[in-house]
Amino acid sequence: MIKGIMNTGKACAIFDQINDDKFDELQKAEAILRVVTMPTHNGIAKDSMVAVIKYLWEKLYEANPDATAVTKEDEPNENQ
Repeated sequence: MIKGIMNTGKACAIFDQINDDKFDELQKAEAILRVVTMPTHNGIAKDSMVAVIKYLWEKLYEANPDATAVTKEDEPNENQ
């Protein structure tokens, strides 16, 4: 269970270092939740956002190894 006691500064620091093994999964989850619920994200670098999206994507496939990725070719064509 996420305790919700992490301050914003620590959450942002963990968010920026999402792939660092010095943070456990619970700390990373709490940091992501804290950042997601911030009123603005102007201080979060785009590279950090992309790194967290990749991290979550990998976690999704660890939890569901039979999932298949959608590729650009799989998307519906607007002209069809």
